[in-house]
Amino acid sequence: MEDKRNEQRKQWWETHKGELEKKPSMKRRKAGHDYSSPCIYMLTFVVKGRRNILGTLRDADDSHPLPWVEPSALGHKVLACWRKIKTYYPEVELYNVQLMPDHLHGIIHVRQRLEAHLGVLVNGFKKGCNDASRELGLGTLWEEGYQDSIVTHKDQLKIMKNYILHNPLRLWTKRHNPDFFVVRRDVKIGDTTVAVAGNQFLLEHPEKAIVYCSRSLNPNRSLGRR
Repeated sequence: MEDKRNEQRKQWWETHKGELEKKPSMKRRKAGHDYSSPCIYMLTFVVKGRRNILGTLRDADDSHPLPWVEPSALGHKVLACWRKIKTYYPEVELYNVQLMPDHLHGIIHVRQRLEAHLGVLVNGFKKGCNDASRELGLGTLWEEGYQDSIVTHKDQLKIMKNYILHNPLRLWTKRHNPDFFVVRRDVKIGDTTVAVAGNQFLLEHPEKAIVYCSRSLNPNRSLGRR
């Protein structure tokens, strides 16, 4: 029975994985924000064509308590380019970075005013990565543009760090539990019928926890706690 279920999950994943791994636009800017001023950002860069060329998702093991991404040769070069940002911009402190098979998240702290806006720093990083990709015969690496999420309150940095830390776990969950991402529109909660997605067993558990729901971002709002 379990083997049959695993086979059904595998078949469902092969059919729907492209849809599940789609991401929203990564090219938003916050209107009115001074991108040269001191600030903390989480930056997101997406591989052109969503190619899985930066690394391979691995299961948890003795050295890694959670699923993790093993960098490819190109992934190592991208991480090296990330570390070099500090060489060119000593006024910038690098916080967490998370390499994924087809994108990268990194948190930076601009401690002093930049001579040029953040986009100049980003373009330099992307150029170094693109050059490394072409040297390996893989062509242009990144899609045009990038996403920045701005820290606006004291708890948000912790939220961002946790988000990128657990990104491999979320991808692992999608790949191993694809049925969690199927929307069911006929779930009864009390006298109400609702649409839900996720581990529906939790709805039947006697102990409930608060759930934070994320609203869609618009071009004038930074990522934050909802």
